[in-house]
Amino acid sequence: MRLLMGITRPRRSIIGLVPAGEVVAAGRTTTRYKPGDQVCGLTGFGLGASAEHKCMRETDSTHGWLAPKPENQTYEESSAAACGGLLTLQYLAKGDSQPGQRVLVCGASGTSGTAAVQYAKHLGAEVAGVCSAANVGQVKSLGADAPEPRDTYDFVLDSVGKAKTSRPKESCRASVPARDRYVSITYPSTTATSCRSRPAWPR
Repeated sequence: MRLLMGITRPRRSIIGLVPAGEVVAAGRTTTRYKPGDQVCGLTGFGLGASAEHKCMRETDSTHGWLAPKPENQTYEESSAAACGGLLTLQYLAKGDSQPGQRVLVCGASGTSGTAAVQYAKHLGAEVAGVCSAANVGQVKSLGADAPEPRDTYDFVLDSVGKAKTSRPKESCRASVPARDRYVSITYPSTTATSCRSRPAWPR
Protein backbone atom coordinates (compact mmCIF):
# COMPACT_ATOMS: atom_id res chain seq x y z
CA MET A 1 0.00 0.00 0.00
CA ARG A 2 2.88 2.39 0.72
CA LEU A 3 4.24 1.86 -2.79
CA LEU A 4 0.85 2.81 -4.20
CA MET A 5 -0.10 5.58 -1.79
CA GLY A 6 3.31 7.02 -0.86
CA ILE A 7 6.35 5.71 1.01
CA THR A 8 6.51 8.14 3.96
CA ARG A 9 3.23 10.04 3.45
CA PRO A 10 0.25 10.01 1.06
CA ARG A 11 1.04 11.27 -2.43
CA ARG A 12 -2.10 13.35 -2.35
CA SER A 13 -2.81 16.06 0.18
CA ILE A 14 -6.42 14.94 0.70
CA ILE A 15 -6.81 11.33 1.75
CA GLY A 16 -9.86 9.13 2.31
CA LEU A 17 -11.18 6.08 0.45
CA VAL A 18 -14.86 5.79 1.35
CA PRO A 19 -17.15 8.67 0.36
CA ALA A 20 -20.84 8.99 1.14
CA GLY A 21 -22.87 12.05 0.28
CA GLU A 22 -25.18 13.81 -2.13
CA VAL A 23 -24.56 14.42 -5.83
CA VAL A 24 -24.36 18.20 -6.36
CA ALA A 25 -23.56 18.23 -10.10
CA ALA A 26 -23.43 15.79 -13.00
CA GLY A 27 -21.85 15.88 -16.45
CA ARG A 28 -23.95 16.32 -19.57
CA THR A 29 -23.54 12.67 -20.59
CA THR A 30 -24.14 11.23 -17.10
CA THR A 31 -27.14 8.89 -16.98
CA ARG A 32 -26.83 6.93 -13.72
CA TYR A 33 -26.97 9.83 -11.28
CA LYS A 34 -28.44 13.31 -11.04
CA PRO A 35 -28.07 16.16 -8.53
CA GLY A 36 -29.76 15.27 -5.26
CA ASP A 37 -29.05 11.53 -5.44
CA GLN A 38 -27.56 10.05 -2.27
CA VAL A 39 -24.59 7.80 -3.00
CA CYS A 40 -21.73 5.91 -1.35
CA GLY A 41 -18.74 4.00 -2.65
CA LEU A 42 -14.96 3.77 -2.84
CA THR A 43 -12.51 6.18 -4.46
CA GLY A 44 -9.93 3.52 -5.23
CA PHE A 45 -6.38 4.78 -5.66
CA GLY A 46 -7.67 8.28 -6.36
CA LEU A 47 -8.22 9.00 -2.63
CA GLY A 48 -9.85 12.38 -1.86
CA ALA A 49 -12.90 11.08 0.05
CA SER A 50 -12.11 13.38 2.99
CA ALA A 51 -12.64 16.48 0.85
CA GLU A 52 -15.85 18.51 0.86
CA HIS A 53 -16.34 17.62 -2.82
CA LYS A 54 -15.00 14.73 -4.88
CA CYS A 55 -15.35 14.29 -8.64
CA MET A 56 -15.84 10.66 -9.70
CA ARG A 57 -16.81 8.68 -12.77
CA GLU A 58 -20.32 7.24 -12.90
CA THR A 59 -18.96 3.89 -14.14
CA ASP A 60 -16.83 1.53 -12.06
CA SER A 61 -13.07 1.72 -12.62
CA THR A 62 -9.72 1.66 -10.84
CA HIS A 63 -10.58 5.23 -9.84
CA GLY A 64 -13.47 3.98 -7.73
CA TRP A 65 -17.17 3.22 -7.91
CA LEU A 66 -20.43 4.68 -6.67
CA ALA A 67 -23.75 3.10 -5.75
CA PRO A 68 -27.07 4.46 -4.47
CA LYS A 69 -27.07 4.82 -0.68
CA PRO A 70 -29.65 2.53 0.95
CA GLU A 71 -32.57 4.60 2.17
CA ASN A 72 -32.58 2.94 5.58
CA GLN A 73 -28.91 3.76 6.28
CA THR A 74 -27.16 6.93 7.39
CA TYR A 75 -24.15 8.24 5.50
CA GLU A 76 -21.91 6.92 8.28
CA GLU A 77 -23.44 3.45 8.08
CA SER A 78 -23.13 3.45 4.29
CA SER A 79 -19.43 4.29 4.49
CA ALA A 80 -18.85 1.40 6.87
CA ALA A 81 -20.81 -0.99 4.66
CA ALA A 82 -18.96 0.05 1.50
CA CYS A 83 -15.58 -0.82 3.01
CA GLY A 84 -15.88 -3.24 5.92
CA GLY A 85 -19.07 -4.78 4.59
CA LEU A 86 -17.54 -5.71 1.25
CA LEU A 87 -14.47 -7.20 2.95
CA THR A 88 -16.79 -9.23 5.14
CA LEU A 89 -18.71 -10.66 2.18
CA GLN A 90 -15.47 -11.50 0.38
CA TYR A 91 -13.86 -13.36 3.25
CA LEU A 92 -16.93 -15.00 4.74
CA ALA A 93 -17.51 -16.60 1.35
CA LYS A 94 -14.28 -18.56 1.88
CA GLY A 95 -15.90 -20.32 4.82
CA ASP A 96 -18.67 -21.91 2.74
CA SER A 97 -20.65 -22.15 5.98
CA GLN A 98 -24.13 -23.55 6.14
CA PRO A 99 -27.01 -22.85 8.56
CA GLY A 100 -26.32 -24.36 11.95
CA GLN A 101 -22.53 -24.32 11.65
CA ARG A 102 -20.48 -22.53 14.30
CA VAL A 103 -18.64 -19.33 13.32
CA LEU A 104 -16.22 -17.33 15.46
CA VAL A 105 -15.53 -13.67 14.65
CA CYS A 106 -12.34 -12.27 16.16
CA GLY A 107 -12.56 -8.48 16.36
CA ALA A 108 -16.35 -8.57 16.40
CA SER A 109 -16.77 -4.90 17.35
CA GLY A 110 -14.87 -3.41 14.39
CA THR A 111 -16.11 -2.31 10.98
CA SER A 112 -15.75 -5.73 9.35
CA GLY A 113 -16.45 -7.66 12.54
CA THR A 114 -19.87 -6.12 13.20
CA ALA A 115 -20.87 -6.80 9.60
CA ALA A 116 -19.57 -10.37 9.85
CA VAL A 117 -21.60 -11.13 12.98
CA GLN A 118 -24.82 -9.85 11.43
CA TYR A 119 -24.32 -11.53 8.05
CA ALA A 120 -23.37 -14.89 9.56
CA LYS A 121 -26.45 -14.74 11.81
CA HIS A 122 -28.59 -13.86 8.79
CA LEU A 123 -27.34 -17.02 7.08
CA GLY A 124 -28.34 -19.16 10.05
CA ALA A 125 -24.94 -19.75 11.64
CA GLU A 126 -24.30 -19.92 15.37
CA VAL A 127 -21.99 -16.95 15.95
CA ALA A 128 -19.58 -16.16 18.78
CA GLY A 129 -17.61 -12.93 18.96
CA VAL A 130 -14.28 -11.87 20.48
CA CYS A 131 -13.84 -8.19 21.40
CA SER A 132 -12.62 -5.90 24.16
CA ALA A 133 -14.54 -5.76 27.42
CA ALA A 134 -15.80 -2.27 26.59
CA ASN A 135 -17.61 -3.54 23.48
CA VAL A 136 -19.21 -6.72 24.85
CA GLY A 137 -22.64 -5.14 25.07
CA GLN A 138 -22.49 -3.91 21.48
CA VAL A 139 -21.44 -7.31 20.12
CA LYS A 140 -24.13 -9.12 22.13
CA SER A 141 -26.74 -6.71 20.76
CA LEU A 142 -25.78 -7.88 17.24
CA GLY A 143 -26.62 -11.46 18.19
CA ALA A 144 -23.21 -12.91 19.02
CA ASP A 145 -22.53 -15.17 21.99
CA ALA A 146 -19.41 -15.22 24.14
CA PRO A 147 -16.99 -18.05 23.23
CA GLU A 148 -16.34 -20.62 25.92
CA PRO A 149 -12.85 -22.00 26.74
CA ARG A 150 -11.84 -24.92 24.53
CA ASP A 151 -14.78 -24.38 22.19
CA THR A 152 -14.21 -25.39 18.56
CA TYR A 153 -15.73 -23.81 15.46
CA ASP A 154 -16.37 -24.70 11.85
CA PHE A 155 -14.95 -21.38 10.63
CA VAL A 156 -13.03 -18.45 12.14
CA LEU A 157 -12.93 -14.96 10.63
CA ASP A 158 -10.18 -12.76 12.10
CA SER A 159 -10.68 -9.04 11.49
CA VAL A 160 -8.29 -7.73 14.16
CA GLY A 161 -5.90 -5.16 12.73
CA LYS A 162 -3.14 -5.36 15.34
CA ALA A 163 -0.10 -7.59 15.83
CA LYS A 164 0.03 -10.78 13.80
CA THR A 165 0.54 -12.78 16.98
CA SER A 166 -1.33 -12.12 20.21
CA ARG A 167 -3.13 -14.19 22.83
CA PRO A 168 -6.64 -13.59 21.34
CA LYS A 169 -5.41 -14.38 17.83
CA GLU A 170 -3.67 -17.55 18.93
CA SER A 171 -6.75 -18.65 20.86
CA CYS A 172 -8.90 -18.08 17.76
CA ARG A 173 -6.50 -20.09 15.60
CA ALA A 174 -6.56 -22.93 18.10
CA SER A 175 -10.38 -23.06 18.12
CA VAL A 176 -10.67 -24.27 14.53
CA PRO A 177 -9.38 -27.80 13.70
CA ALA A 178 -8.19 -27.18 10.14
CA ARG A 179 -5.92 -24.30 9.14
CA ASP A 180 -7.89 -23.69 5.96
CA ARG A 181 -10.93 -22.85 8.09
CA TYR A 182 -9.20 -19.81 9.60
CA VAL A 183 -9.18 -16.61 7.53
CA SER A 184 -7.66 -13.25 8.42
CA ILE A 185 -8.79 -10.06 6.68
CA THR A 186 -5.77 -8.10 7.89
CA TYR A 187 -3.03 -10.54 6.93
CA PRO A 188 -4.22 -12.47 3.87
CA SER A 189 -0.67 -13.33 2.80
CA THR A 190 -0.22 -15.58 5.84
CA THR A 191 -3.71 -16.95 6.37
CA ALA A 192 -6.39 -16.32 3.78
CA THR A 193 -4.32 -17.70 0.90
CA SER A 194 -4.26 -21.06 2.66
CA CYS A 195 -8.02 -21.31 2.24
CA ARG A 196 -9.26 -23.49 -0.56
CA SER A 197 -11.44 -21.73 -3.11
CA ARG A 198 -15.05 -22.20 -2.07
CA PRO A 199 -18.43 -21.13 -3.45
CA ALA A 200 -20.12 -18.09 -1.96
CA TRP A 201 -22.41 -18.50 1.01
CA PRO A 202 -26.07 -19.01 0.16
CA ARG A 203 -28.08 -15.77 0.00
